[in-house]
Amino acid sequence: MNLKLSILLSMALTSPQLFAQYYGSDGDDGQSTIITAGGPVSINLSGSDGSNGSDGSNGSSGKCDSGTNSEGNTYNNDQRGEDGGNGGNGGDGGNGGNLTVLFTNIVDLKNIHFVSQGGDGGYGGDGGEGGYGCPSGSDGSDGYSGSDGSDGDIFLVSKEFQPYKADTSYQNNSISEVLKGRDIVKNIWESIDAKALLAPGSTFREGKLLNEYQYGSAKVAIKNPAMVDSRLFNHTLNVSMSGGVTKIQNSGSLLITGNHSIDSADAFFEIERLYDTNEFRSIGFETVVKKNNALFINLTTDKDLLPRPTLSMKLKVELKGRFFKYHELFNGEVPASLIEAIKSGYLVDLEQLPLTQKIPQKGRIRLSMQYTLQEMDIKYSDEEIWVVKLKGIEGIEVSKNDI
Repeated sequence: MNLKLSILLSMALTSPQLFAQYYGSDGDDGQSTIITAGGPVSINLSGSDGSNGSDGSNGSSGKCDSGTNSEGNTYNNDQRGEDGGNGGNGGDGGNGGNLTVLFTNIVDLKNIHFVSQGGDGGYGGDGGEGGYGCPSGSDGSDGYSGSDGSDGDIFLVSKEFQPYKADTSYQNNSISEVLKGRDIVKNIWESIDAKALLAPGSTFREGKLLNEYQYGSAKVAIKNPAMVDSRLFNHTLNVSMSGGVTKIQNSGSLLITGNHSIDSADAFFEIERLYDTNEFRSIGFETVVKKNNALFINLTTDKDLLPRPTLSMKLKVELKGRFFKYHELFNGEVPASLIEAIKSGYLVDLEQLPLTQKIPQKGRIRLSMQYTLQEMDIKYSDEEIWVVKLKGIEGIEVSKNDI
């Protein structure tokens, strides 16, 4: 167990003084164990208690020395007493360990005396007293008591479910590992009054009886290896089962597109493309153009690398005579039919949006565009705000603006 140490610096009027404030250590958790029921046995998997925090140090005294000297002059050499140190917080109690029991005859459970209690949290230390002086120092604060640990549970496994198979889940597996496939086991437990089945005096939180195994699998495949950078295979996935459904979930910053099974115990994901969002280029409004007498934004993206994004936009027009005061024309998701793919990115037809009023020929409009990709549990968004100065049919000025 490691002792936590915090050093607090208290400044008095006379000179600085250093107070040491010691926090209590957390208790150890009980060690979870698996046994086979048979003859009499007593098992204690309780967590240990947290230790107490130390008391704060008392502040040193100042002096009270003021008055009038023999010549009738007043003087003041008063010194403030130093503040008392704060008490250290108590450590948290350790949690009780869990016990798994494999049994053939239920009567054999009466031979097991099982105790798994959470450890008590340690007491917080008392704050030190402020030193006497003119004025006296403040008392230190008392430390907080630590939290009590949780009691452990008992899990009972009858003969029909032996040999016992523990839950399997795979956290932060690399894509390379999941390409090989993963078998999943999920245990379904029923809460029971296990204390009535064990030896008298047994103490624990809850008893559970295994009544079903659920089996599943997870596998990913690459649809076209030539289209996927194998250097990204070290990014991680999580594999788990819940309610009979195996899930493959993204656990990193990778954006993954492809086809996957839905609501199945055997999960399969065929990866089409992998994108490292750290390498995405920010969106930008390259130009605002006139095309067929309509106003378009040329939105530059890594179009050749990315799937079609979802675009959300706020479009405002500057109120006449009121500098940078705007009226909202549109706020929402841009319909896909108004987004045209071009060589350098996408064109967005502003004037076909359901606007509250037409875009003027002259004046300023303010554009706030959010670009969103949502695939495989990863949401990637980027947003920029621009001001566009409309100068009639003959010209347009575009500038990035953070207001």
